[in-house]
Amino acid sequence: MTSCFRKKQGHFKKHSLVAFISSSIMFSSSCLFGQDQQNIGYNIGLTALHEDNIFNQSSAVGDNSLSLTPEVAALKYFGKHQLTAGYEGEYTAYADYDELNYILHTIGSEFIYDHSQRINLELGLTHQQNKESPGTTNASTNTLDDFVFYDQSGASATLKYGTSDSVGQIVGSYKYSQKRFDDSDQTYRDVNLNAFTAAFYYRVAPKTRTFLEVTLADYNYIDTSGASDQSSNNYLYLGGIEWDLANKTTGVFKLGYQDKNYDADYFSEITNLYYSLDMIWRPNTYSTVTLTAGRENQESALEGYSGYVSNFYSLELSHEFTHRLNVGIEYQYDTYEISDRTDNSHDLAINLTHSLSTWLEVSLAYDYQQRDSNYDEYAYTSNSVALSLQTKFE
Repeated sequence: MTSCFRKKQGHFKKHSLVAFISSSIMFSSSCLFGQDQQNIGYNIGLTALHEDNIFNQSSAVGDNSLSLTPEVAALKYFGKHQLTAGYEGEYTAYADYDELNYILHTIGSEFIYDHSQRINLELGLTHQQNKESPGTTNASTNTLDDFVFYDQSGASATLKYGTSDSVGQIVGSYKYSQKRFDDSDQTYRDVNLNAFTAAFYYRVAPKTRTFLEVTLADYNYIDTSGASDQSSNNYLYLGGIEWDLANKTTGVFKLGYQDKNYDADYFSEITNLYYSLDMIWRPNTYSTVTLTAGRENQESALEGYSGYVSNFYSLELSHEFTHRLNVGIEYQYDTYEISDRTDNSHDLAINLTHSLSTWLEVSLAYDYQQRDSNYDEYAYTSNSVALSLQTKFE
């Protein structure tokens, strides 16, 4: 059972429309159980972490921490239908700055109603208590003396007519999410999201489909006073292609137009090109190359500022030297402009994983982060080293 509710927040966790919508419902039974039809699964992880810049500030403060991450999930079949539910927690304690200790919880459920060979309905619910990793937004980190925490709840419904093997398939979905920040200084970011998506897929080859996709997302910010109201309607008009070529290369590419119209007249409309690429290449049975790229509108974390456009790219290499030893290297780059400010962020991560047994693995990871800016208050560098133990019960 892997972590499907909430992966560790890295430096490039995006706050875009697509990321926000997808983060509303993050529970997946296939993630928790794979292909096995078992009724319950559980895992636990233990991580010792050293960070030389906890808040990713220009004046670095470091500390050591210990995290415990339990996961539990249950699966129940009702004929062709299935219900999944699960929990993931994170319990973190710091050595010197114990006032930074925190506990996070995520619960979720998903029900899949398999009406017929043509009609399928998926319903989901989730609630997260989460932490915003410093430096993942356009806000300055220099004033931080604690982490930014928020609660996020969501519900989703997806109706599919046809299957992924059909010549044509129609998919309609609705997602609702509400995000509430714990800190009173962040309440101007409290927001409700309603998103509607319709897509039509057409098979042009046995393992290749093209598609058209339209999304309307309505952001309703709770605080409408002053110049902090970012309420807006967001439109995505996309075309794309998805492929699976001989199990060597799989991917999804989307290209189109994005339009963001603010309710407040003091924010200008944002219209620009949208694209996203998620591609996996397996040159052999023991190596994997993952390429991710995108251009998206982002929500601003700065009070009084509107959203902005971010371009991001990621390359990940994974190689299995033996059936027990795996090495992964990932580089991520993100760039954006806000008024007369330009930020460029880099993240390099190296991970070495060794299976001690069929149910236990140990990993050693190093992560380097850097944000360059023409305004010094937004620039920082940080290094972290983590040693982890993780069970692998299926």
